[in-house]
Amino acid sequence: MKYILSTIIFFALHATCSCQSTGNISAAGSSSLLSSGFSRPATMIDPSWRTETIQNGANWNTFNGIRGNPFYNDSWQKGYVVLQGNRVAKDVLLNFNIYKNQVYYWYDSQAYVLDESAQVKEFAFRDKEDSDKMIVFRSGYPPVGNNTKGTFYEIVVDNKISLFKHYTKTIVQHLNTMMGGTEKEFFDDAAWYVYDNTNQKIIAVKKNKNSLGEALPAYKEKIQVTIRQKKLDLKHSKDWILLFEELNK
Repeated sequence: MKYILSTIIFFALHATCSCQSTGNISAAGSSSLLSSGFSRPATMIDPSWRTETIQNGANWNTFNGIRGNPFYNDSWQKGYVVLQGNRVAKDVLLNFNIYKNQVYYWYDSQAYVLDESAQVKEFAFRDKEDSDKMIVFRSGYPPVGNNTKGTFYEIVVDNKISLFKHYTKTIVQHLNTMMGGTEKEFFDDAAWYVYDNTNQKIIAVKKNKNSLGEALPAYKEKIQVTIRQKKLDLKHSKDWILLFEELNK
């Protein structure tokens, strides 16, 4: 099987995204990525390739016999992508390959994976459960643990003290007691991080007040007081958001 990935030069770039988190973004207009300064913006994946998809990065029908899939969503979701130079591709169908930390989009009945040279800074798509909400992912933060500057985080709270969520998918192998033999499947996990925008420091935290207090010693007392007064349960993500809203006041 050939693994030649054809290069494309056209991608719909639209008006500037109005999302607050993208900062000062210049309007690109409707043009090709090539004319915007990208010589290899994306590579095309042939949907007829249904095996060895780990190497190709796409998920069609099966993922090389592995149960589950490597993506954030089970289907394409409309959103935007911010590239180097703050160029924005808006109103495109996107998905995020968590396993490979790659952004995909769907155009003209083909799936494309954005080349590393495109330098994706941020992307977002609409929440399937709340069409008014955008789920934002961003890279460019200091390395921490196994994460690099190119690692994408979901931006849960974007403020002076930010809260990030990092998704991972690993392939695990286990015994199939019913059918015999072994099988592989994707295992989903997530980790939480605090980002101090002032000091540009990112810290991994566990979902409890003690870990958070150790990560933010200057806020330790305020964390305890807020949890007590607001009756927050840090087992729930929504209460983390409420807590960080208070910490940033």
